[in-house]
Amino acid sequence: MTESEINQFVIKRGGYRCEYCCEPLAGRGFQIEHITPRNSGGIDSIDNYAAACPDCNSRKGPETTGLDPIWRTTQRLFNPRTDSHADHFFKHGTTWTGKTPIGRATATVLFRATPQLIPADLFWPVLRPLKLSHEELYWKMNTLRARANRNDFSLLDEVLSTDMWFKAASYDGKVNAREAMTLLKLELRMLRAAPKDIDTGIKTIRRLRRAAAIRPTLAGELYSIESIFLKQRATAIALQGNVARSRQLQRIASAQLLEAIRLRNEDIDSDEFSSRRYRLMALESRFSKYGKPALSLNDVKAAVSRAADTIFPDALLQLADVELAGRNPTRYAERIFQAIEQSAGKVGYRQDVDFSIALAVRRRWWELQIHQGLELRADLLESDVQYWTQIGMANEIRGLQLASLRNADVRDAVSESIQKATRRRSRKEVK
Repeated sequence: MTESEINQFVIKRGGYRCEYCCEPLAGRGFQIEHITPRNSGGIDSIDNYAAACPDCNSRKGPETTGLDPIWRTTQRLFNPRTDSHADHFFKHGTTWTGKTPIGRATATVLFRATPQLIPADLFWPVLRPLKLSHEELYWKMNTLRARANRNDFSLLDEVLSTDMWFKAASYDGKVNAREAMTLLKLELRMLRAAPKDIDTGIKTIRRLRRAAAIRPTLAGELYSIESIFLKQRATAIALQGNVARSRQLQRIASAQLLEAIRLRNEDIDSDEFSSRRYRLMALESRFSKYGKPALSLNDVKAAVSRAADTIFPDALLQLADVELAGRNPTRYAERIFQAIEQSAGKVGYRQDVDFSIALAVRRRWWELQIHQGLELRADLLESDVQYWTQIGMANEIRGLQLASLRNADVRDAVSESIQKATRRRSRKEVK
């Protein structure tokens, strides 16, 4: 093949787009990019060529690897010949965000990773009145959050004020949309879980439950949310040393969850609702003196096998809580930890769209290490605590503190990380 024929073949194979950023090459220029650079052993071969825009080609340069900012590991870069964009990236408009170690490492080199998205996960069904896709609503909130650079409830109200459908909606449509945003704010409070967030969340739930003609399914959801808030309050009180009051709150949380199951007419023993069953078991045992959840090996295998089918099933998170409720590691601890760690690689932390799940995964990843007495990476621990402090996620820090009470060495390391993060935040606020 002549040089001209090679150029035509490569650009046609790439669909007349850059094989990295997927932008049309027309008007941007076309360059042949060596997937494996020649100075790293790459050869002049059709299989080693990719169609690239000037920006991606110059940014990639001689690089063959990048640093995954989540796990701090070196990863190979995306290969257009063997990899799929859908597997490694999430895209909105022209912006790419990595969702796997390879995708995140590539994003740091080529795409300059985008800001994280604000938490929003639990209440998508009630957001349907907005007539926006999940990705569109996430993107709206991400844009607002990037501008404000913080988690802020007012950003959610601004989503409504900027939505064209909401402006033209009927009265009932606007009521439904506002109800959806109220539930979304409850989730944000649940994630941050500062004392004020917990108190406000519980008061809001009780006010909504007293509303006239409330739907049983919504009432059930509110009872379920309240059980989580009560669990968070119990954890905070336990860290203050009042274990008796903490146990009392755990019992109330358990009763609220049972009421939620009753109102929703759920079968708690069915596979479909296994996550609620595991959460109920954890609630009933975490602060009890003698109670310990009884799980069969079949339960563990079923939950772990589901982890391979989806990005991260809620049941496995709750199963981890059941394991953590025990005083000592069970024979299932290592199996659960491996499933958590494997699935954590699929969940984008700090930049993936499903941010609330990513936070929950990351904290349990640390808690299970402490539970098993594994050696912790001090630099990564300090980085995570600093990040949680920066975005105001008190729930993650409290959960880590509670887990660290298992041994003195870990308790000191966690305490030191929290102190360093707090000092850094204080210095930034002063500046």
